[in-house]
Amino acid sequence: MTTDHRSPGLARILAAAVPALAVLAVAACNATASDAGASTTAGPVATTAGTTDLAPGWRTDSGTFDGIVRTWAIHVPQDLPPGPVPLVVGLHGGLGSAETFRRDTGLDRLAEEEGFIVLFPEAVEGDPVQVGGRSTPERSWNAIGCCGAAARAGTDDIGFVTGLVEQIAATLPVDRSRTYLVGSSNGGMLPAAIACADPGFAAAYVVNAAATMDPACAPDGPVSLLSLHGDADGNVPIGGGQPSAGLQRTLDCTSLQESLAPFLAAGSCGAPLTTEDAEADVTTQRWDCAGTTEVVSMVLHGAGHGWPGAPPSALGQERPTNLDGTEVAWAFLRQI
Repeated sequence: MTTDHRSPGLARILAAAVPALAVLAVAACNATASDAGASTTAGPVATTAGTTDLAPGWRTDSGTFDGIVRTWAIHVPQDLPPGPVPLVVGLHGGLGSAETFRRDTGLDRLAEEEGFIVLFPEAVEGDPVQVGGRSTPERSWNAIGCCGAAARAGTDDIGFVTGLVEQIAATLPVDRSRTYLVGSSNGGMLPAAIACADPGFAAAYVVNAAATMDPACAPDGPVSLLSLHGDADGNVPIGGGQPSAGLQRTLDCTSLQESLAPFLAAGSCGAPLTTEDAEADVTTQRWDCAGTTEVVSMVLHGAGHGWPGAPPSALGQERPTNLDGTEVAWAFLRQI
């Protein structure tokens, strides 16, 4: 049994707009590039350190996938419940890391409260870029159509993440039917790309501040999706088009409406139910879809780029503060 720690405003939003499943939020635009090598088939990840270790706390690990040394982190709660537990996969944004996404989301703290394991894969590093007056590794994901060095090199990030999830599920007490992908910005594009290619890979997908950039996205089944997007996001404009902020300002970003369209079609979704919450300053649309799935869009008015409720980043972008994105995401996921 879990404790309901939702705020009254959030509880009201969920009660009015999302009584069951949900999940999408779509990532940040960085760089168009060749997508050669992007795979939807999970491949093995050879580890170099204790992936099967159930010692509580945060630890890092590494292994070789597709000839590239990859890194990730895992958080196991102090009091892991008996039996299989949910697995939440947290995917950082461009220029981020496992540590920054842990800090921004607090998923490790939530895992302690709710009793799930968190996996934080890391993107491959490219050449350093100057951000906020300092040199920062250009970590990016190849999410089909974006982003950065990973897309230019055709890095198989879909294969890496899906392969790593399968390995973790085979070696730790994970309930594979309660595996959830959560990402932000470029790290939100990757769950969207996986949902496009294999909608049943995860039970649900949460993507924040992003866009579905794969022009061939055509899921072959319904997907539970939650989208979080600030309407003042300059990095990934909610209406599409060229960004006014960030490092990649020559892109033609997919709009929120266009990003949701493939999932609405795949789920044979009906007309949306729209609700307004003046206190939270959020507009929510919910589509009932095939089976028990739903697609949900939450537009955060006045919010910029970044994880909702996260501390300011070195990128200097306005951060959404009117909702706790982690609280919202878990309120969806734990119902599935």
